[in-house]
Amino acid sequence: LGTPAYMPPEQAEGRLDLIDQRSDVYSLGAVLYEILTGQPPFEAPSALDILLAVLERQPDRPRRRVPETPPALEAICLKALEKRREDRYASVGELAQDVENWLGDEPVSAFREPLPARAARWARRHKTLVAAASVLMATAIVALSVSTLLIGKEQKRTEQARRLAQRNFEDAEAQRERAEESFRQARQA
Repeated sequence: LGTPAYMPPEQAEGRLDLIDQRSDVYSLGAVLYEILTGQPPFEAPSALDILLAVLERQPDRPRRRVPETPPALEAICLKALEKRREDRYASVGELAQDVENWLGDEPVSAFREPLPARAARWARRHKTLVAAASVLMATAIVALSVSTLLIGKEQKRTEQARRLAQRNFEDAEAQRERAEESFRQARQA
């Protein structure tokens, strides 16, 4: 006996000997599904059709019905709604722990987050360190930018000084050659 849309497959099949905590996990998963989507996992015109759906079909992913559903919470819900008892949470406590972890912005066992999501969580938990590192990085970028500009200006000044020295050297060389020519002409005269 029970509400067909919230009934685990083993109960829908009449296998009352298989009903245990994992059956309760399934029912709680169905409640969570309805909380997330506003609908039970299975809907049909009759109780018999709902029972057949429970036995034969997978529920739609909550994100398919409500795209804003957090992926980790969807994974918790779908793990609780697994057809095979062995694939569900072993106990209501495990299900509750994953929900509490999700509420506490902790990783959940049913969902392996992508690296950017884990990095964002780490950053949220270590705000002071992230802020300090950001300030340090910004300071380093500013310092490197300023030093690059100053070095560029100094290189330009050095190049101008080298050109001026080269021009002066060339002028002095030309004057020396003129002086030698004048000296030779004076000697010949």
